[in-house]
Amino acid sequence: MKINSFQGDKKMLIKKTAHKLKKFFADINLSFQRISLMAKLILLFVVVLAIPLIVLGGYYANMVRNSQQSELIKNNIFFVRQVKFNIDKKAEVCQRAAEIVIRNKKFIEYIAVNDIANVDDEEIVAFRNDMLNSINNIKFSNLDIYEIRFFAHRIPFEIWPILYDESRIIKSNWYEEMGKDVTRSYWHVNNIYETYKTVNPQMYEVVSLYKEVRYSSSQHLGTLEVCMLTSDFFEEMKEKFDVVITDIRMPGLDGIAFIREAQKLEIKPKFIILSGYDDFNYAVE
Repeated sequence: MKINSFQGDKKMLIKKTAHKLKKFFADINLSFQRISLMAKLILLFVVVLAIPLIVLGGYYANMVRNSQQSELIKNNIFFVRQVKFNIDKKAEVCQRAAEIVIRNKKFIEYIAVNDIANVDDEEIVAFRNDMLNSINNIKFSNLDIYEIRFFAHRIPFEIWPILYDESRIIKSNWYEEMGKDVTRSYWHVNNIYETYKTVNPQMYEVVSLYKEVRYSSSQHLGTLEVCMLTSDFFEEMKEKFDVVITDIRMPGLDGIAFIREAQKLEIKPKFIILSGYDDFNYAVE
């Protein structure tokens, strides 16, 4: 009986041990399953949450970038408009100075009517001093103006530094173009020497407004020059541009003349013309 009881206890112990082991491994397996499910839930949560965040972050970054670009474009447009406005003001100063000289009847009639060859020295000196005072007054009221000179059509001698022979400029490539212009004027960048120095004068680059002067609307008297130093005329353009957008027909300095003269300077940007005019001649220029 004792043997049978011992064997029964042993079998019961084995069964209980096996049951506990089975339960233990079952609990471990369940725990692994639960951990795996939790990991999946966490991963799914992260993905679901991360995708909108990434999309929103990219959208916000794009908005910031576009806003910065838009602001940069606005600033550049404003700056270019300011430059154009200031250049137009300088052109207007030159045109106004030219009109003041042309409306000076004493000067115009002296050139048109008097035979300078037969005028005595005292009268020439008086005329020279009178004109110098008038020109200096114009230059004093418009400090950007560098020089005002008149190139007369027919004079026996020059009255320095006011009156010059038109033969000095008549062979210039722009002279014929000035005659074709409706306003009988032309803008040009060129070099001139200091007119107030007789010894070792320096040469300066200037922007010149040349304007034909007539007497009684029929008699060609010559060409008036009003000029500014390029450093003053294009003062706001000292900073280099990659691209300049301009129109063609504008008050003051028109687009074609502006491009032509700007290309002669150290500034070498690309030019884009936006215009409503479909004239083929403009396209050729």
